[in-house]
This record gives sequence, C-alpha cells and structure tokens, in this order.
Amino acid sequence: MTSRFNIAPFLVALIAAAGLLTACSGPGIDQTQSSSEETDYSHVPDMPDFKGPWAEDFRYAYARAANEKIRDYLRDEVITEAEKQEVTEAFRNCMVSRGLTFDDFDDDGSYSFEFAAVNNPDEANEIANNCENETGVFEVVSMYFSIRANPENKDQTPEIVACLIRSGVVPRDYTVEQRKQRLIDDYAIVDEFEAWEADQACEKDPEGAFRD
Repeated sequence: MTSRFNIAPFLVALIAAAGLLTACSGPGIDQTQSSSEETDYSHVPDMPDFKGPWAEDFRYAYARAANEKIRDYLRDEVITEAEKQEVTEAFRNCMVSRGLTFDDFDDDGSYSFEFAAVNNPDEANEIANNCENETGVFEVVSMYFSIRANPENKDQTPEIVACLIRSGVVPRDYTVEQRKQRLIDDYAIVDEFEAWEADQACEKDPEGAFRD
C-alpha cells in the first residue's frame, strides 16, 4: 500500500482513499498564533534572541524541539539544505525501521510512503507522526519549505482567499477573517478532498494557481 503525506504545521490532514495517505507541509507555519499573541518561553532557559521575519516561529520550533541537535539547526535562524537533508535521512531511517518506506519530500514539502508491512492507515499515520516528532520534521523540514516559499513571512491570506474563490471551492463572499478563524471544510461548497487539493494549491502558489 502507498501513503502520501503533506505536513501542515500544527495541523496534519489525513486522507485514506485506496490505500493513499496524504498530509501536508509547507507555507503557513506562522498560523500557529497571531502576531498580537505573546507566548511565555521562560521555561526554555537558552532561548536564542531570534529577530528575523520568522522569529516567532523559530521560538516556537526551538521550544518544541525534541533534542539539542534540532535546536542547533535553529539557533542561527537559518535552515540550510544540508540540515534539511540530515533530518530527511533521520526521518527516512525512522520510517523504515518501523515498517514504512519513505523516499523524499517533494518540492512543496509533501511526501509519499508505502505501508505494506503495517496493519492499517491509522497505524501508519501514527508511526509517521511519531517519526516526525522524534526527528524534527516540523521544526526543520517544515520551516525550511515555509521560509523558502515566503522568505519575508508576508501574510498571504488575502492572496490565498482570492485564489480559493478563483478555484470555485468556496463561495465568492469567502473572507480573510473566515480563512484565519476556521478550516476550509467549514465553508467549502465542494467535497472535502477537492477543497483540500485547492487549499494546497493556493497555499503553494496563491498568485498563480487557478488562473486561465
């Protein structure tokens, strides 16, 4: 059986259809909290003084990191290709050791894996989630793709909303506020899978997707 994942920061979408699992990762990591919110990181004694456009997300990732190696990757506020690749290899080894076959992340941060040696999609999803947490996929790989897609961490919600309206999966009166407050499922006028695919396309290329 083959599975497909696309790691979404703080939100993993799982679709099981004909043995295919998909989760998403990519732009939007800053959706974890609004810019007006402040998080208490006093329990993290060595928190670096992050200052760049992704500073709050680096702070969150640093506090969430499972080990010192992952924190080392984050300290300079840069995720290099080599660091992303090292976490990718660690994730691959974790998956293989637990009965899943993973190749590599796609350009948008999504990935596929086979789970013939695992009993069911739910078990495969749990294994994948555990491997993500243990190896730093969220903190490193998801950050890597998010920053690459939006280096200045610009709020692209208006562009994404316009893209979703162009796609026809939400009504024409769909708003930025609705996008920020609720999942697209709450407003979609098509089935869940079609809405999810459009959402991923608009996250990846809000200006270019669904244009004639």
